[in-house]
Amino acid sequence: MTDTKDYDIIFAGGGTAGCLIASRLATADPSLKILVLEGGMHTKDLPAHTQPARYFSHLAPTSTTVTFNIGNPAPELTGRQLITPSGRCVGGGSSINSSSIKADCNAAVAMYTRAQRSDYDDWERVHGNPGWGSADLIPLMQKTETYQAGDPEANPKLKRTHGFSGPLKVSYG
Repeated sequence: MTDTKDYDIIFAGGGTAGCLIASRLATADPSLKILVLEGGMHTKDLPAHTQPARYFSHLAPTSTTVTFNIGNPAPELTGRQLITPSGRCVGGGSSINSSSIKADCNAAVAMYTRAQRSDYDDWERVHGNPGWGSADLIPLMQKTETYQAGDPEANPKLKRTHGFSGPLKVSYG
């Protein structure tokens, strides 16, 4: 890290999106001075973030990687209050859900899933969100992954949905 007080871009939050976008911008324009601020701890090489079986440690009341948000009493839930864990660490909520993208912030990756094409198409068509369909989103997802569970030369269909040169290595567990 450089010792500077001037930055071109400052990200408030080192969650999945903040780290990924900061990484993409730095790659696109290495002259940019980018700062990512995260209020929580770094997660690199911590077992709770690299070993899926330790996921539940994030849900302990003593967890230092999570903030527990407590909702208002809900009549629909017979007065109960929902408690929602929110990531407070590098990788954000994805890190505590065992599925963060490993960008330049070095958040751990344990699980990776994507929705069906039809789900993204519904976002665009049914919900009226232009640019959120599978034709627009899947190419962006392909840039994030290096798919290792198949040979694109042996199975050309893989090239339609998977990337082969991104920062996130994806395979079967």
